[in-house]
Amino acid sequence: MFTSSWSLVWAVISILSFFTASSSDPLVHLGEPGSEFKCNPSGNIICWGGATTAGLEYLALYAAQNGTKTPLIISGKALWYKPILLVDSRTRRWDSFRTFFSFTIVPGKAGPGDGMTFVMLTRADVPGSWGREFGLYNESGPAAPTLAVEFDTFFNPGNRDKDNNHVGLDLKEITSVVARNASEVGINLSWGQRVYTWINYESLSRNLTVWISLSNFRPPEPFLQHEVNLTDIFPWNSETQPPYLYVGFTASNTNPGTSYSVYEWQFEVFPAPLSPPSKNHTILIAEIVGAAVFSLLLVLGILLLFLWRRRKSTCDSPRKLGKGAESVELEGISDNLRFSHKQLSAATNQFREESKLGEGGFGNVYRGVVPSTGVPVAVKKLNHDSKQGLKEFVSEVTIINQLRHRNIVRLLGWCSDRDKFLLVYEFMPNRSLDKALFHPTPGCVLPWKQRFEIIRGAAEALHYLHEGWRQQVIHRDFKSSNIMLDANFNAMLGDFGLARMVGRHQIPATTVVAGTYGYIAPEAHSLGKFTEKTDVYAFGAVALEVACGRSALNLKLPEDERVLVDWVWKKLEEDLLMSVVDPRLEETQYDAEQVQMLLLVGLLCSHPNPHERLSMRQVLEVLSGAVDVPPVPLSKPVIEYQTSGLQFRMKGSRSTQSRDMGTRTFSRASSGSSHRQEAPFTDPSINFSLFSRYDEVQEHKTDSIMHGDKILGSQ
Repeated sequence: MFTSSWSLVWAVISILSFFTASSSDPLVHLGEPGSEFKCNPSGNIICWGGATTAGLEYLALYAAQNGTKTPLIISGKALWYKPILLVDSRTRRWDSFRTFFSFTIVPGKAGPGDGMTFVMLTRADVPGSWGREFGLYNESGPAAPTLAVEFDTFFNPGNRDKDNNHVGLDLKEITSVVARNASEVGINLSWGQRVYTWINYESLSRNLTVWISLSNFRPPEPFLQHEVNLTDIFPWNSETQPPYLYVGFTASNTNPGTSYSVYEWQFEVFPAPLSPPSKNHTILIAEIVGAAVFSLLLVLGILLLFLWRRRKSTCDSPRKLGKGAESVELEGISDNLRFSHKQLSAATNQFREESKLGEGGFGNVYRGVVPSTGVPVAVKKLNHDSKQGLKEFVSEVTIINQLRHRNIVRLLGWCSDRDKFLLVYEFMPNRSLDKALFHPTPGCVLPWKQRFEIIRGAAEALHYLHEGWRQQVIHRDFKSSNIMLDANFNAMLGDFGLARMVGRHQIPATTVVAGTYGYIAPEAHSLGKFTEKTDVYAFGAVALEVACGRSALNLKLPEDERVLVDWVWKKLEEDLLMSVVDPRLEETQYDAEQVQMLLLVGLLCSHPNPHERLSMRQVLEVLSGAVDVPPVPLSKPVIEYQTSGLQFRMKGSRSTQSRDMGTRTFSRASSGSSHRQEAPFTDPSINFSLFSRYDEVQEHKTDSIMHGDKILGSQ
């Protein structure tokens, strides 16, 4: 029976391969991870105008400069160095093709230029308009037969444009036969975002299809679709030779300073399809396929049963992890979420270096694709030799698996195989907030509108942890690198390895210091107690990062500028609050009043006195505009911790004098009185002090672990 089954399978494979066009290696494969873009006489790209690759790892189509360094209104064009024949010489039918590329459009100070195109044309030396019409067309029409997909960022009623943010299909002329606003899928072409594009042409159906996305995973639904007869665009007949076509990109700058960059590009051609098989032939294939599928299902069922029994006999108990006194129990976790180590190893290409997304305190994170489903995932591989790694694993599995919120990363599964602990999350294509703020793609600046939506999403996630679930969750490691960004740049809070669940009226337990310098509240440093107010302090630091474009701690800066929170307090006292705003935002449009509001919220959340900090509910009310920002001291209050009774004293009291700055009210503290409050800590034998510098770490008599800039600890 097995011999017969495999014979049937082989027959199916042979027949299907006969009727399926096989793809060859891409004709064009440049950028990430292909060959380099080379824009020179011996390179692989022919460049005109502002197109260049000099000193770059990508293809740039930007405004050239004259001797006075003034941007010229100019066009750029870059084409694959040799023409491509898209007609099958045997059948004399058009071939199918597909292309993939990613690009950014960064506007100049005067606004974006015309836009850019992916183009196919019969002549490489097309004299397009110099600075207009995408550098491809001119006032009298196209200089050569063209097919172009335009990414239009300039509204031109004369071309019957719909708006200044659309993708359109141009056949022989600049007026699009079909177009659609990119904002319908959450994309603004001129925001500097990296836009991924797929264009497919099926010669049998004559369908040309376009997909666009902010991630490198093609959406299930096409963005544009239109029937295109290539012979109407590039005419030829049996008496003439079929045309050779050049493929590439063009761009133009109606407004000087706009830059266009292409980071990766693939172009593939597929042989013209054969005619569909006859009806009798189809019936024969269906009968063979039906028999083969039945046999395969039977074989697979036996194989799965064998693998399940083997896995059950070799893996750890799904409920007990670790060894001896350090073993822990998993409770309330479904085995349906459990992966085998072999599955995850295959998904991440054996955890190779090129699959690595980043490194954390307890292990590395890898990008992977689940072979059985094709779903992209992020796999965190914890250090097996770390005692803390096991505790983080249990913490994440037991806490995050129970949370359900649109701004919290979803746990897709886990693996415990002897001493190997792995966590599987949904993949975040735009990495994390710290990468977007501090290490962006060259030429890309995260716009203010997106920054504000990200910090508001992060606030909603933290509010859910503090008040929205049946138990309160203290994150303990809230920071910009733990705020992941999905395909639409929505904030997704992750990394719950240091998180703790507590009762709502429970007195916080004393623990060793945990978290990351720059985000740790002063009372956590000194008293070792983590509450929702310590999370709020960290949120304040992240809010200031978003507005200032600087990390919470930077030891390379002068001493009085290293800690972001302290630096912003200092600028507020000097009446220079808006001087801390990220200067890169000047290149884009931003709401100055909204920026000022976030700066004030960040300072209130980072108040040295935890009882003066806002709650996350109050933060959301302010960010939504429902209430005004509460009064903010005009100078940073100072806390002194005392060993006698361990009380703290605020230097200065609540405001007796205020002044209005724009729409915000600041309150200045006087030095006439003091404010005392009992701290919930009773051990008088330890001397505490408030850190004025985060790089001068007081030694604690604990078993805390130091890893990079993160302090790791356990209860």
